[in-house]
Amino acid sequence: MSSNNANKIMAASGEHIANLNYFLKNTKSDLSIDFIRVDHQGLIVTSNRVTSLSDISIISKYVKSCNNVNTNDIQDVQLP
Repeated sequence: MSSNNANKIMAASGEHIANLNYFLKNTKSDLSIDFIRVDHQGLIVTSNRVTSLSDISIISKYVKSCNNVNTNDIQDVQLP
């Protein structure tokens, strides 16, 4: 992820965390996003437990739908 995209996401990280938790709750997921940060590899989303594939899909779709984010620059999600 480019630093430009990362800066745009981090500028509203609190809003993104709230939105992600809302979407996850609506899908009956018990996953909760704790915080978002950026490092040299990209965006790191920390949660209360290990994510499932459906949770990862929700998070990925949300990030790609963010306004003013270049979706061509976003790579597939990777687990640590």
